[in-house]
Amino acid sequence: MMDFCVNMAQKLSRPIVSTSANISGQPSPRKFKDIPEEITSAVDYIVDPRIEAHSTGEASQIIKIGLDGEVKIIRG
Repeated sequence: MMDFCVNMAQKLSRPIVSTSANISGQPSPRKFKDIPEEITSAVDYIVDPRIEAHSTGEASQIIKIGLDGEVKIIRG
């Protein structure tokens, strides 16, 4: 998944920014099918859900990768 994100950021020539895939106070979705339609219908782009075939089922994390390669977990 990390390769996918790096490739996407490089092709866009900018960082990738996203909000959580849940409504505030609701549980975090563990699979694509768990994301509320209210969210999926309001976004600009959805990555093909087949990419989650090897998913751990863990909730997503938001990370920051510094210019020096330092990784900081913002939400995990």
